[in-house]
Amino acid sequence: MYQRNCNCQQNNDMTPEPIMAPKKVCYTQSCRYVEQPVICPIECCHVENVVYYPKYYPQYSQSYIVQDNNGCNCQE
Repeated sequence: MYQRNCNCQQNNDMTPEPIMAPKKVCYTQSCRYVEQPVICPIECCHVENVVYYPKYYPQYSQSYIVQDNNGCNCQE
């Protein structure tokens, strides 16, 4: 009859050796959110437009005229 290695002891106690099945691997999945920096360059540009408008400044000139009495129509 067929016999297996059964670790039999001297007192004929028949305790069979356990059979080891192949290891089963169980996986669980979870997500861990980690911040990833995303650089968004933004350039602020100020445009100043120059608009000309008229502003008047008076410019005075002075003239000096010398005249003799012959040009005068005065009667004395």
